[in-house]
Amino acid sequence: MAMNHNSSIISWYSSLDGSSRTVIVRLFSGGTLIAGWWFASLFYPQTLFPSPFPVFSQTWEIYVTGVFWQHFIPTFYRVIGSFIASMIVATGLGILMGVSDFGERFFETYVLVGLTIPGLAIAIISLMVFGLNNTAAIIAISLSVLPVLTENMWEGTKDLDGELTRMASLYDVSHIAVLREIVI
Repeated sequence: MAMNHNSSIISWYSSLDGSSRTVIVRLFSGGTLIAGWWFASLFYPQTLFPSPFPVFSQTWEIYVTGVFWQHFIPTFYRVIGSFIASMIVATGLGILMGVSDFGERFFETYVLVGLTIPGLAIAIISLMVFGLNNTAAIIAISLSVLPVLTENMWEGTKDLDGELTRMASLYDVSHIAVLREIVI
């Protein structure tokens, strides 16, 4: 009887399309995580390792009372502002590194070292240097993403089709238009 039940579950699962299978597997994965969390919480005091239910309840209360949005919106603006600033700097550095041998040699070490530093270390150092304020948060976020964005722009610029830039110069396309239409 148990074998027949298992085979019917397997045949039902096999009959589903790919996106339905993905949803079911992810729901099962999330349920397994919550069940493991609940089981682990049985062995520790609630103040040290609370079960999922009080955490979900408190989270819902924070969301409903509006406290969530009071903190989320300024944090969101800090993250977006930091990312925009990093993107502007990374675009300039990456293009410079991609088109200039001197630029590549000069900045390559900084970018590669920046890629090896964990974001948590950058955050801790920013807090130690700038204190617990918005400046530290913005600098930590910017420095965490700057090497990754710079490397992407650098490699993308190096992989540009040289024929396109030669064609642009043949047709007297301005440098700004080449930058806007071909490079970026």
